[in-house]
Amino acid sequence: MIAADKLKVEQVVPNDAREKIEKAIQKIGSTQYLSPIKAILPDEIDFNIIKCVVASRSANWQFAPQTEHATRNYILSAAEGTQQDDSIESFLTKPHPRPLTGSWQTGWALGFHSRITGADWSRSGVGDLTYRLKYDGDVSVLSALTQQTLDLFQAHPETNQADVIIPVPSSTERKVNPVHVFCEALAGKINLKVAPLVVKTRPTQPQKEMKTLAQKRANVAGAFALAGDVKGKRLLVVDDLFDSGATLEEITRLLLKGGAARVHVLTLTRTIHSDA
Repeated sequence: MIAADKLKVEQVVPNDAREKIEKAIQKIGSTQYLSPIKAILPDEIDFNIIKCVVASRSANWQFAPQTEHATRNYILSAAEGTQQDDSIESFLTKPHPRPLTGSWQTGWALGFHSRITGADWSRSGVGDLTYRLKYDGDVSVLSALTQQTLDLFQAHPETNQADVIIPVPSSTERKVNPVHVFCEALAGKINLKVAPLVVKTRPTQPQKEMKTLAQKRANVAGAFALAGDVKGKRLLVVDDLFDSGATLEEITRLLLKGGAARVHVLTLTRTIHSDA
């Protein structure tokens, strides 16, 4: 309806959000792909809001008088499309760490697990590396993942202030445990030890099979226990994917209750549409 100029964007999108989206569009230089725009916006601005603003821009172009100057600019913009596409693709393939909010001190994901380009969905660069490690057992990706993590630590050194790395116990047995092998690779780079100080007390279902936040919380409630002393320690808890945050919240609660001084969390990826 917005694209057809039957509904004004001002009626559905607050002014401050619209201004932020417009600035993001100007910075990226194109609305062909939405993921680069979303990546530099606050988490509370979702894809539906972005689409409304993009649709309003289309409506303004469609129904505005087409002066010779505007037409010439449109033609020039189209001629530069290939160059813009190249820069956008370059943007999409680079890691863009995302903050994770919760009861921990600091939390980061190396990037979104997937990306949306128009109506198409695909894994991001870091999402593809994580997928290959998790489902194919491809340990050759560890070098790239650890380097991205080191870059993250350089930009946010507070996340690296830990005494030990704790891998989140897996809900599924695999030939190659992706979280554990990543933790070992990372530990070798930053001179820390990996310690399984958190263990499962009962089986849990993969969180991706849960449909609601309440189900995800219930799935992991009371499912972990301490397997060692954490009192006074600074801990870095690592998992492969952040979705609702229910697992990390449960583990953080357990660690803080056990006397941990600080808890930081790190995940390889996070979902675009988190229900946290």
